[in-house]
Amino acid sequence: MYIGFDSLMQPTLELSSFLLGYGVLSVLVLHGYLMYQRGQTIGKYCMSIRIENVDGTKASFTTIYFNRMLPMQLLLLVPSVRQVIAGVVNPAFIFAKINAVYTTI
Repeated sequence: MYIGFDSLMQPTLELSSFLLGYGVLSVLVLHGYLMYQRGQTIGKYCMSIRIENVDGTKASFTTIYFNRMLPMQLLLLVPSVRQVIAGVVNPAFIFAKINAVYTTI
């Protein structure tokens, strides 16, 4: 709302960098404490589940953020494939057993 929707039609590198930084900061402010302390985001906290490593230990903040959340934020900056990423790739990451699994607590 602050930058105007018309500027999003032809985003510049500066605008994309600003939006990426804003997104990273927003995620860290909203989810950072829970991810660091409990291996959860707000939604996972409400559902009483957390992210764990395959061996059953709590996933670290770096595992959660750098292997899962940051790559999705970066991929969503690509305008031509944004809908495919949000509709197909993101759910595939959710249900795949890559480095971490979800478990009830």
